[in-house]
Amino acid sequence: DVPGRLARLAVPPPPPDPLTMRRPYAADPVAAVELPRAHPSAPTTVLVVFDTTRSDRLSACGYPRPTSPTLERLVAEGASLSCDAVSAGTWTVPSHASLFTGASVIEHQTDNARLSREKAQALGGLNIGPSVSLQGQEEVWVTLPLESGFETVAESRAKQGVQTVLVSANRVIAEPLGLTQGFQQTRYAVGEAIPNGPLFPGDPVPHVREALSELDPTAPLFLYVNFFYAHDPFPAVPSDVGWVPEREPLIYLPFTPEDPWTRYADGAMGAEEADAFRAHLWDVYDYGVRRNDDG
Repeated sequence: DVPGRLARLAVPPPPPDPLTMRRPYAADPVAAVELPRAHPSAPTTVLVVFDTTRSDRLSACGYPRPTSPTLERLVAEGASLSCDAVSAGTWTVPSHASLFTGASVIEHQTDNARLSREKAQALGGLNIGPSVSLQGQEEVWVTLPLESGFETVAESRAKQGVQTVLVSANRVIAEPLGLTQGFQQTRYAVGEAIPNGPLFPGDPVPHVREALSELDPTAPLFLYVNFFYAHDPFPAVPSDVGWVPEREPLIYLPFTPEDPWTRYADGAMGAEEADAFRAHLWDVYDYGVRRNDDG
C-alpha cells in the first residue's frame, strides 16, 4: 500500500495514517516568513520553461544544430547558463511542484500513485487511468495535487503586492493539480486539434501580450511562461527551415497497436525502420526546441 515512486525506496515507508489519510514521508510545510511589501520599482521576474527540453539538444550547450540562438545571444550578453541542471521530477507535475515551492518530490508528493478509490478521493487525486482490482479492493491510478499547505513562489510574491501571471502551453499546469496557487491570472495557449488525438501546442506569446495589456505597468510583476513545442504531439517541420529536413507531424496515439510510436516502444520494428523513426523523432524534436527558443 505504497503510493507512486516511493515503492522503489530501499526502506519501505510507513502506511498512511488511517484517520487523516496523510501520505507517507510527506514533510510538514515550512512556515512562511513574512516578507516586506515589494517596492513599486521592484524588478519584474520572468520564469520561462522550455517544457521537455534536453540540455544536450541546445546549441548553447554544444549541440551542433542551431537550436538555441536566443540563449546563445543572452549568454554572449552576460547571462549565466548551466548545462548540468537536473529536473526535480520525471515529468511536468512533480517537476513544477518542486519548481514553485522549492520542496523535493518526496516532500510534496505531487506525483502519480495507485490508491484505493476512497483514498484517492480523500486526497483529491485526479484520475488518470482505469481502475484495477487488487485482492478484492478497487484501486485507481491518480495524480496527487500539490497540497495547499505548501506556499508557492507566486503566493509569496502576491502577498508582497506583486502582480502574478501564468501563461502555459502545457494544460497540465492547472488548478485541479494545485499548480496555479498564487497566480492572479492563468491563460493557456491551445493549438490545433488533432482528429481522434491530442492538441498541438499553442503559442503563448499572444497570450502574454494580452495579459500584459491588462496589468498595471507601474507595478512589479512575476510572470511564468511555458513553451511546449519540444513535446508530443510534434508539429510538422516546414520545407524552408534549412538546417533540419522537412518532416510530417509525429503524434503518439497510446493504446493503438499500429501507431509507429507504440510499435517502436514495444520493440516491434526492425532495425532499419527503428533508425528511420528515431531520425524522424529527433528532427521534429530539434525543430520544437528551436521554436521554444524563438518564442
